[in-house]
Amino acid sequence: MIQTIAVKVDPTGQYKNVPKHRLVDALGIVPSFVSYAAVEAPEATARAVLDVMAEVYGFYMGDMEGGTVDAEGVYSYPDDPPLYPLVRWKLDDDVTVYMYQFAIVAVKDGNETIIARLD
Repeated sequence: MIQTIAVKVDPTGQYKNVPKHRLVDALGIVPSFVSYAAVEAPEATARAVLDVMAEVYGFYMGDMEGGTVDAEGVYSYPDDPPLYPLVRWKLDDDVTVYMYQFAIVAVKDGNETIIARLD
């Protein structure tokens, strides 16, 4: 079992005028995938966490290519406006899951960042 260190709604302060429960509601069932992965992932790595999230989701089409996530969790894709995380969920000491609009997630550890869409 991976330990949850912290969950932060609006970690970048981008959505100051939006009630926090609305940001969480916008994520639909994606947080339940993270919660399940925290219990079932065999190790605290980005790949292990995302693999469990994908398994419980059931319709995973693979990792997204071409985007980046900066140190604050802001997702950028060429020619698109940046996406600011709605929620940052820190698992263990090394794994962080950022959740965005449009069911986009980024899972980071010390070595890897994986971006996916779970819609």
